[in-house]
Amino acid sequence: MKEKIIKLIEEILKVPAGTITEDTMIEDVEQWDSLAHVMIIGQLEEELGVSSPLRQAELYKERIRELSKEMGLPTWDKQSFACLSSRFVYGETISEEKLGMVDQAEQLLLDMGFHQIRVRIHGNIARIEVLPEEIARLVEEENRTRIAKQLKEYGFDYVTLDLLGYRTGSMNETLTKEEKEIKK
Repeated sequence: MKEKIIKLIEEILKVPAGTITEDTMIEDVEQWDSLAHVMIIGQLEEELGVSSPLRQAELYKERIRELSKEMGLPTWDKQSFACLSSRFVYGETISEEKLGMVDQAEQLLLDMGFHQIRVRIHGNIARIEVLPEEIARLVEEENRTRIAKQLKEYGFDYVTLDLLGYRTGSMNETLTKEEKEIKK
């Protein structure tokens, strides 16, 4: 069974046989991104009969939010977040320290009342994305200085604001056409 799973993962990632072992970490394989992860899960479900009870019950994110709201759960409208590794520029080494920097920075922004946010990490630079309608509030003197001071304390040397605001996939914007094809 283990060998079958490893072979399946290698086929999806299009890596040579023997690349994936029990000790392989996701960050060890460049091709293993969030899309590949979803494809792997789908193949495991299909080929090995792995089940996904929520999917089988046709309970998707919006329906779960509706049911949560009806039940009075305080998390019904909590923002969804992609894995913190999606905040790193391609080729950047992902370390526990840098993950912590990003996590703390994003938590600060959430605690300050910003809604949909990302703090992207480019070496020692934090690139903040907030909803376009929240940019004016972010750059108010008190907020701007608080954010810059805190992020520098977290370990960033420079703190920047992305003027285009929050958007999914912004780390893919700098990829060449060929690199984007590889990611598919």
